Amino acid sequence: MSASHFDYYLTTDWMHAAACRGKHDVVNFFPNKSESDAAAKALCSICQVIVPCFMYAMDDPTLMGVWAGTTANGRDRLRHSPPE
Repeated sequence: MSASHFDYYLTTDWMHAAACRGKHDVVNFFPNKSESDAAAKALCSICQVIVPCFMYAMDDPTLMGVWAGTTANGRDRLRHSPPE
């Protein structure tokens, strides 16, 4: 994903405090199947806005990539799992 596409998602105030802000050139938040998402998930794990990021990602099933330490497939599983 290019920087201009990444910046398109910066639409809420909390996003400006995200640990990933400005890191899209050094950390791959949109890996393909043969690439690792470990660096993106590690950065998410120390982020101060992981909760609003998770809520944002869960509210938009069209989002791809790593958001709040979760992948699109992981979020889909969470959306479709029965409540506990």
